[in-house]
Formats: sequence, C-alpha cells, structure tokens
Amino acid sequence: MLRFRPGTEELPPYTLGHIGYSVVSWKPRRGYATAALGLLLPIAQEEGLERVLITCKETNVASRRVIEANGGVLDRVEPMEGMPCEMRLFYWVPTACNGSTAVLNGTGAPLG
Repeated sequence: MLRFRPGTEELPPYTLGHIGYSVVSWKPRRGYATAALGLLLPIAQEEGLERVLITCKETNVASRRVIEANGGVLDRVEPMEGMPCEMRLFYWVPTACNGSTAVLNGTGAPLG
C-alpha cells in the first residue's frame, strides 16, 4: 500500500508512513516483504517522492530488516501513542537506487 500526497513528502498527522505492508503468518522469512517493498519504491519515485517514511515497532525485528535491506535509514525513535513503554522507529527509505537485492524465484526463495 502506498500512501502519499502528490508533490510533497508530508503526510497527514494520523498516517504513520507512506508505505504499509504485512506478510501472512504462514509465509514468514521468504523475502516477500523485502521484494515487495523493493518493487514499490520505483513506483513511489514515479509519483515524485524522493524518499518514503516507513515506521515499525522497535520489537518488530523482521520489519526492521525489510526496511534496512531496502536502504532505510533510522530517523528517530518515539514512544507509541497510548503505549509509552513501546517505541516506534521512523525510517526514511530512498526511492532511487535502493539497497534491496532480493529477487524471488518460483518457490519464494531469494535467487543467489
């Protein structure tokens, strides 16, 4: 899912980021999210975004790896609203020349 306002990186205050994704619980660690994000970044670039904001919980190691594999740079850490003991990480991910090398074959395994 790509959320954006044409012509600006700014998001409405109720939106946590430009991109949101999830993987079904029975298909983890197959590179789907990394590949999907890598494919979505050029689309965001075509829409005029030089970078996108993506957030995740500090405890969501899988999402952190997906974001970082696509060139995400940690911008800030903030307490989650209503959950002061949980932190939300804010990453900026460039839409051009992202760092993802994930390409999937028919089985979902990265090609190597």
